[in-house]
Amino acid sequence: MNLTNGSTHTRLIKSVDPRLRLSISFLLFFSLVVYFRYFPTIISDIVSDSIVLFSLLCLFVMIIVGSVLDQGVFRYLSILLAVLLVFFARSIRYIRTPFPMLWDPYTHMAAATNILRTNQILPATPEWTTVLYKTSFWPMLYTLSAEITRITSIDTQIVHNYLLPFTGVVFFLVIYIFSRRIAGLGYYSLVGALVSSFASNVIFYQSEFHPQGFSLLFLAMFLYFYSLNSDQPQPRLKLLEAVTLVGFLFSHYFSPLFLSMVGAGAVCLLILRTSLGQYFGMRSINSSNLVRYEPLLLLGVVILFYHLWSPAPHLEYYLQLALTASPDSTSLTTTDKLFISDMVRRVKWVILAISLPGLAYSIWKGEKSQLIVAAFIFSLLGIGVLGRFGIFLEVGRTVTFYSSIVGVMCALSLKYIHTLEIDINLPVSLSALISLGISILLVISFIGGHFVPAYYFHSVDEHEGYYNNNQVASMEQYQPAGYWFKEYSTSEYQAISDTRSFTGTIPFYWGETPVRPGIFPWYDGEPSRQVTRWGGINYHIDRSSAENRYFFVNVNDQTTVSKADRKNGIYANGEISIYFDFPRSE
Repeated sequence: MNLTNGSTHTRLIKSVDPRLRLSISFLLFFSLVVYFRYFPTIISDIVSDSIVLFSLLCLFVMIIVGSVLDQGVFRYLSILLAVLLVFFARSIRYIRTPFPMLWDPYTHMAAATNILRTNQILPATPEWTTVLYKTSFWPMLYTLSAEITRITSIDTQIVHNYLLPFTGVVFFLVIYIFSRRIAGLGYYSLVGALVSSFASNVIFYQSEFHPQGFSLLFLAMFLYFYSLNSDQPQPRLKLLEAVTLVGFLFSHYFSPLFLSMVGAGAVCLLILRTSLGQYFGMRSINSSNLVRYEPLLLLGVVILFYHLWSPAPHLEYYLQLALTASPDSTSLTTTDKLFISDMVRRVKWVILAISLPGLAYSIWKGEKSQLIVAAFIFSLLGIGVLGRFGIFLEVGRTVTFYSSIVGVMCALSLKYIHTLEIDINLPVSLSALISLGISILLVISFIGGHFVPAYYFHSVDEHEGYYNNNQVASMEQYQPAGYWFKEYSTSEYQAISDTRSFTGTIPFYWGETPVRPGIFPWYDGEPSRQVTRWGGINYHIDRSSAENRYFFVNVNDQTTVSKADRKNGIYANGEISIYFDFPRSE
């Protein structure tokens, strides 16, 4: 398939030896890896950042051009380059800093470490990082990481850092195979896989040790076998569908619960579509094996029973939010003051626009498998609108699920556009040009994947609108602070961070000691940046100091500490400061 139909541009592109093009691409890729490892300034901040953007754009263009023009081993090398880039996009945070900067992964790392050490799912220390017991009943990711560590003897932290990026690679390959099934063997299948794999929400959840990113893989595999089984029902496909459904069930506490609702909406849409018959010029579809509600009904019943059986309060919590909280305040349309965040949001709308021809084709003329994917996407979009304007729903998670499969519809759109351009004999391949334009969108999603622009750029300033205030923290300093907690503090802690994002429980992970639940004062409506009084003591915190994260703690042998010292820090390592906490009666 040509970028242009026999034009001079095509001959010029083809005249470049694919070996030379691929050699340059791989050299550029490994140069980026080295750059992010040492993160030097090349001439100036702006020049350095421009080089990064241009290099990423070149890589995406090379991959797409290679998928269009190359054959045989050269095409597979283009796919290999895409695989490496998928892994790299999810691993940048660990190239820049050795440990995660948000507290969520530490809860899941603690759950995995508990299984590795005790050979049991239930936590030996229930309040280690505060919510460990709530996640242990969905142990798929934790048991996998523990067994990988036990079998291979790889360092536990390496497994925790890179297991989800590797999961992202498998996810990319599944979406690629899924796209080939839905859209055919053209280059657009690879473009569709790139769209889903480089969605910013997908990158985020598959870059940290988090079951949400793990569940996206099972969701993609389940939908693939579910749609395939509708076209070609076979016992082995039903078995694979059941296996992926069970894996999805135990992968994450929220995702199966949410998919039950999405699946119910999709089944209703499929029933509506089959009832329309040939109205409005639609293709008549045999409803046999199309409206298969049994797997989704089974998932819904089992997950409800499992939530009610387990002591984890997730189901009650979400029902309470849905009934009492206002709709999600996440803006889907307004302009964000932060340029990068605003651009990442707008990319999602452009991707939706690109997928619309594929969605329309699936509804009117599509095969069963295409119609099933379209029904799930429309169900997700409907739930997103409901969560935005109706009742409280996780709009951010809805966007994540939608982003993980919308690439399949983008691939079908490109195929449909390519079919039209052949019929009308366009001199330029519009579908290929759109694919190249998608390269720009992929670059924007790439740099938005961690919601910390400082991972990529020198010139972006600190801002509280980004995670961690757009700072690359010295996370290695949390480890000795945790050891200090373990040695000198009491068993019940009170901790606080100064709005530098969710870092308050990280030292307690390294200390391997319990944390009193509800440690964050802003849960009561008081923003942490306004808190300078805790436990009856006024703390004179110098917010201009290098120690920009603060922790208050009960300390052993308080009688040895004079009152004059009670307002002073007792531990500092350049990244965090620790202060005394005393009973309010004092």
